[in-house]
Amino acid sequence: MSDKWFAFALRHGLQSVPLKRAGDGRLLGRSVNSQTTVPFCLQLKTLDGIVLPKAVSGEAVQLKISATLYHSKSKQFFGRTWSSHPTSRKATTSRKDIININQNVYFHSATDHNALILLELVAIRGGIEEMSCGWTYLAPFGNVQLLKDTVAKGSSQPSRLDVYQGSPRMLLYLENVTAGDDRLTAIPGCHIHYFLMTHSALQPALHLFPENVFVGALDDVPGIFSRPEDGLSTGPLDLLWKPKLAKKSSSLIEKLSLELHPSLDHFERQLLTLLNRDRNAKDNVNDDVQLNIAERRLLVGVHNGWTFVKRPHIAYLDTKAGEKPGTAFRTASPARTPKRKLSQKDDESVVTGLLLSTVIQLTDVVTHPLYTLVFMLEYVISWPLTQQDKLNPGVTTMTKSQSQAVVACWAAWTPADATGTYHHVELSLCGGAGPNPGQTLVFVGSDEKENQLGDGACGTLCFRYTVPVRLTDW
Repeated sequence: MSDKWFAFALRHGLQSVPLKRAGDGRLLGRSVNSQTTVPFCLQLKTLDGIVLPKAVSGEAVQLKISATLYHSKSKQFFGRTWSSHPTSRKATTSRKDIININQNVYFHSATDHNALILLELVAIRGGIEEMSCGWTYLAPFGNVQLLKDTVAKGSSQPSRLDVYQGSPRMLLYLENVTAGDDRLTAIPGCHIHYFLMTHSALQPALHLFPENVFVGALDDVPGIFSRPEDGLSTGPLDLLWKPKLAKKSSSLIEKLSLELHPSLDHFERQLLTLLNRDRNAKDNVNDDVQLNIAERRLLVGVHNGWTFVKRPHIAYLDTKAGEKPGTAFRTASPARTPKRKLSQKDDESVVTGLLLSTVIQLTDVVTHPLYTLVFMLEYVISWPLTQQDKLNPGVTTMTKSQSQAVVACWAAWTPADATGTYHHVELSLCGGAGPNPGQTLVFVGSDEKENQLGDGACGTLCFRYTVPVRLTDW
């Protein structure tokens, strides 16, 4: 995979903590579902009356504001913390001074009235040590319909927030902060002035970064054109104020095959064994229920370092016989439907890997060094209902089995790294604990001695990548 893309993703999209609600679907799907969210712009204007800690008395420090989301009902911090650019101050500065912030923060979110935006004032000493100087909150989703949009004309006065002593972590011990609490002590004369508006101009770009993630005006969002339109502008640009989307190209993925180590049969048998062991431990049972592989499928999506820019394709895989990946590509069986059951007892001497017999067309690729194709091998595991399962209220007489989707391994490749129209690509599949674009647990085998590639690699993926129409370079 591209080291540049993965490093960027670790600092941005993979830092996002999803809000866990009852009945939520897979995180992979939620990250690209922006149809039910509203775009916002939070303009931080000024700060006055700041009190710096006594520990930095007489020293030059830097001051920044951090923003994060908090769900008061479930007591969860979620989303991604954003921090303003630090400004230098002296601890002896008069409290009457007004500090100009003038920074825009963008996000989109469902209008959950239990969600709060938390703002924390942080002093930085020596470029490393951070100390809280106070915090505050606003409840943005109580009356969204009353908020002005950024395109609305007319002037208005900024709103004002009192700043409280301590740290926003004290919210974990408060029942209902919006109703007022005696344990909140305001810092006299310390306030943050701000505007909160809806931002309809951002609507076409919501698919480029996840829900509930703060994005600063100067943050790089691949997929948004970053060059000045006239080529004459200088200085920092607020690319999200009037975002211009980059041009997209179409491409094809064909002749795709996978090989798992040390063999497909061994890999899948181990997967089933460990999943059954985990099921027994979780349910505190010790039965001999047999797990089966119901589906083998590949999720293929375009990721820009923040999120999947579109819901990933789901392609159903066939078993492949007698060939090695990267040579001939042929089908060992007809194309499989989602409902077809597969046995985990394939003949290891015949079945050598997995094969995609169809062609995947991608229409959301941008020629950008951070636009990356992500492949996730997923198994749907099924097992018959036990007597204990049949006692659950949600189980009907028509229910014959249970199922669970498990990501076995994944790989990534950046098309901008290649040149020409046709590319034969071979990637290492990796698994195990660690950040991944699906933000989900990934299987890892226990037979480390038989892992031929090492470093968590568990197989190879081969395909041909075709670009029918090549756009100009980014």
